[in-house]
Amino acid sequence: MDQGTTRTAGDQLVLEGLLGSTDSRIVAGGIRVYLEWQRMAFFGDQKVASKISNPEVVAWAAEHPVEMAILQDLASQRLRRVKCRPSVTLAVLLQFRLIDGEAAREFSEGLYSGAGLQSGNPILALRDRLDRIREGKVNVSDRDLIGYFVMAWNHWRRVGTRPSCRCQRRGLDARVLPEAV
Repeated sequence: MDQGTTRTAGDQLVLEGLLGSTDSRIVAGGIRVYLEWQRMAFFGDQKVASKISNPEVVAWAAEHPVEMAILQDLASQRLRRVKCRPSVTLAVLLQFRLIDGEAAREFSEGLYSGAGLQSGNPILALRDRLDRIREGKVNVSDRDLIGYFVMAWNHWRRVGTRPSCRCQRRGLDARVLPEAV
């Protein structure tokens, strides 16, 4: 029954039958981050940036059943172990799963547990960076977090180990945001 409050995108996904009630807010948030990333909406004046509306989230979910199945699978895993907003982690892992499902599963397992990661592994470097960001209570944009994930992913896929993933101090812009491969 309506309580007079606005429905969230997660609520609308559940009402449309596109999701179960578990983790619907995280999945809706992940869709928003994913769409902003795909549209490169992270750049420019954020005060006037076009935000992703609830109907856009629901329409995207209805048009992309394969991606929704992946999102539900990812949301049922240990996203909260990653020291990053779950919606950002979900969006990034969706993109990685679409690129190479098996490699993405291995990457995410290392990201969740850290088990078996040797010094110099880019996944370990990413985990350490996210730990430092959380411990230092540093405000980091979704754009920069996605950049950190993608750099770690790319280095891990190319060479397997790398001592660290470095970004420019001023952050990422449209010219230097890495593309996941």
